[in-house]
Amino acid sequence: MFTIFSILASSSFLDWRTRPQTVQSNINEALEGLARNECSTWGLHNGRDWPYSMVEINEFELIRSIINNAPHNQTDFWILEIGAGDCQWGKAFEIFALDKKEDLRDGIRVHIVSVGGENIPHVKQTQSFCTRYNFGCFKVEEFEAEFQAKNFHLQDSVDFIISHYCFRHLVDPIGTYIQAYNLLRPKTGIMLTDGFLIKTSDPNASSNDLLKLMLMNTGVPFVMHVPYGGGPNCLNHFLILKQDEKPLKIPLNYCAQPNDSDLLTFTWAGQEYTTHYIKTENWKTIKPEMLRRRTHYRGPMKLPIQNYYPATEEAEALFDFLWPLIELELKKRELPPKEDGVF
Repeated sequence: MFTIFSILASSSFLDWRTRPQTVQSNINEALEGLARNECSTWGLHNGRDWPYSMVEINEFELIRSIINNAPHNQTDFWILEIGAGDCQWGKAFEIFALDKKEDLRDGIRVHIVSVGGENIPHVKQTQSFCTRYNFGCFKVEEFEAEFQAKNFHLQDSVDFIISHYCFRHLVDPIGTYIQAYNLLRPKTGIMLTDGFLIKTSDPNASSNDLLKLMLMNTGVPFVMHVPYGGGPNCLNHFLILKQDEKPLKIPLNYCAQPNDSDLLTFTWAGQEYTTHYIKTENWKTIKPEMLRRRTHYRGPMKLPIQNYYPATEEAEALFDFLWPLIELELKKRELPPKEDGVF
């Protein structure tokens, strides 16, 4: 079981560089375990060679839209998959990009970086305008050091990050989330992940609620997608936009030694992962009117799927940018979207 302990930091926002030795030791131990495997061993969650379609969006189409809407003087585009399994997704996107070459701007270069903890072969392969990099034995909870060691300078340079079924297995998911966000390109960089398990001093809050409140407290535009009919193992999907050059500030700190009764223990894939954070004085109460909701329907049973985002102009603009891509998926199911408005 991984447990996040720390002497409370004096900062009002979480700083992953202040991780206590206990946390760092658990991160090292986790990587050592994964690095013994020469391929991904997560069964159904080894990655996939087609889009994950979180937030009911085909992310391949989303990346194409990001590229085509970027400033004309931008020629290099960086795509990062965190927890890449056997790197099938990166290969699948390369095939998609090459197939859609006529629909993309001329003169661009696309760099697809897939990272994971398993001891998969390191690959650098270029085909036409696409270059794929596969990195195994990669300590994703220390992005900065890992990329610096590889002479990759990706701070403020990554256009799209995707991670599926990875953050929920990390020792310090929030500290890692901050690092990943800081890699994004200001104003246009997007990160798409599913949720992860966290625990704060509020014993009644679910991980989904805590993640929603956490992102609301950052002030950045995001969309939270609620899959229909999810049980206790179902975690929401989150799409977040880096709107400026500022690093992500989350008003949490690592918790001092908590009692075992305070900890959230959750078993997933046969392993237990426990995290514990304390809200700081900067944590704000979120009122219902500070969120908007839109609902669409999926499948022949017309199951309602809900998306939430902050009631701000920036978040509204983000959702308007995403909405045609959601509609594209809905048309495949021949079901019309519906807007609910403020709730």
